[in-house]
Amino acid sequence: MKIGCVGLQSRGSVLVRRLMSQHQVHVFDDREQAMRDFEAAGAVVAKDLASLARSCDVVVICAIGKEARDVVFGPNGLREGLSPGKVIVDMTTALPAQTRIIAADLLKLGVHLIDAPVHSESWDDLERVGAILCGGQLSSVDAVRPILEAVCRKIVYVGESGSGHAAKLLTSAVAACNRLITYECAAVGFKQGLSIEDMATVLNNASGRNTASETVLPALNTGIRTADLQLDEAVDDLRGASQMAMSCGAPILIANLVRSHYEARGHPACRRLRRFLAQSTSQRNQSCPKRIGYLRTAPLTIPLPWRNTESSPALRFKRREDAFSHAQRPRSCTRQG
Repeated sequence: MKIGCVGLQSRGSVLVRRLMSQHQVHVFDDREQAMRDFEAAGAVVAKDLASLARSCDVVVICAIGKEARDVVFGPNGLREGLSPGKVIVDMTTALPAQTRIIAADLLKLGVHLIDAPVHSESWDDLERVGAILCGGQLSSVDAVRPILEAVCRKIVYVGESGSGHAAKLLTSAVAACNRLITYECAAVGFKQGLSIEDMATVLNNASGRNTASETVLPALNTGIRTADLQLDEAVDDLRGASQMAMSCGAPILIANLVRSHYEARGHPACRRLRRFLAQSTSQRNQSCPKRIGYLRTAPLTIPLPWRNTESSPALRFKRREDAFSHAQRPRSCTRQG
């Protein structure tokens, strides 16, 4: 069974390299240099999408930032090289409604579509914490299972076309909410004099246990990273989950609050505040090296509250902003009697 891959950037390159560890892979990407690098590693380079589709039995779409419809039915897309019996595996993140439409259009050509996104907050530890969530015809999923297992051995079949993408969006939304509430409660607990070790012991042996508490809390004292998920990826997943939820009349209000928080972190004012906090923390760490530093949400950095709130960097930053605003405010004119 010949395998083709579209998209060699970011997460796509990780998926393709894992496939190449066990299979001969044909590749195509918009970037010439990326294809040459993979060719040097043993991949077979296709001159365009149509030739890739003609030469392969299974085409895996790993392209990040492109919709599967553009890759398949766009100008010079896979459509020109597809024939009955071929299988397309969409490992990107997409709305399930769009996936079902593409699957129906491909089925008219005798081609089966499998949506098989990967969920993992740590791609460096994909084998342990990752999972591939598959939607589509079960027989087609079983046919490509050996290919998917080269990426991640944990494969979960969740139903018809679009179900894999739906499961990925919902799983990402739950993971994002768990991570944020865990950091917030850890900050409050630390402020109340609780140790990180005690909070980890209590939460992970009680009803508050979740994947974030299991991985984040034990790692806080050591400062190691517990995720390599990028902020824009988390926001995209939360936006997709919100759109999917609204389309079926079941809005996810809590996840939207988390999304708003993540989106705000990219605002210019927040970037200025983070730079100010970083400078203040660097100075404070020099005089108090044992203080627990930053709570890390990849790539977010959330500072723990200082015990003396009057001297917190956030409050000092606000005072500077207020003083600047007051200085820029036009002076009022009073009528003389």
